[in-house]
Amino acid sequence: MDQLVMNYLVIKGHKEVAECLSRESGAAPPVDLTTIEARMHVRRALMTGEVDVAMAHIIESDPRLLDKDKGLAFALKVQKLVEMIRRRVEQREGGMEGEEEEEDDEAILAFARKELAPWGEEQEGGGGGGGRGEGLQILEEAMTLLVFGPAATGAAPGGKGGGEAEGGLLDLSRRAATADRVNAAILQSQGQDSEPVLPGLLKKLRAAEVELATEMMR
Repeated sequence: MDQLVMNYLVIKGHKEVAECLSRESGAAPPVDLTTIEARMHVRRALMTGEVDVAMAHIIESDPRLLDKDKGLAFALKVQKLVEMIRRRVEQREGGMEGEEEEEDDEAILAFARKELAPWGEEQEGGGGGGGRGEGLQILEEAMTLLVFGPAATGAAPGGKGGGEAEGGLLDLSRRAATADRVNAAILQSQGQDSEPVLPGLLKKLRAAEVELATEMMR
């Protein structure tokens, strides 16, 4: 049981609690606990919208990870575009106008064309199934937000509504989802489990209890 708890703490990034458990129970952590801190630097940066900082930490931890996992690299670029648009929306709501506004819009458009458009075109051309690629869908929503603002999609800079199931590109839940994806990718690159074992075991136990109760009532 101690090892199951340790597995959960390591994957979820609870370094101090894992250290305490190791001292108190003698349960050996499966990895050097300093690697947890590196992953948590990435998570904290993503949760505050600092995508460039997060990417720098990722490269420091595993220089080849973003080259190997193109999907992860794309997700981070999407998140960077989202944060750029979020700041732009907040500036507009704060009344910023004029030449500086145009420069910011141009920077966002240039980033989208350079970093995201090629991925979207590649997906549409070779993704199969005849559907539009995720990249192009994201670009469409991003450009709609940039030109017409959150009201066009029903979104809000820090809230929910519009777009995808979780509220569209500006929903803050995207930060957590991206952070979780990066955390899992780093763990996999280190040869560790990307999901803790304990929650799955508890679900199976609960399902077995329900099944047993059903059998006993027959």
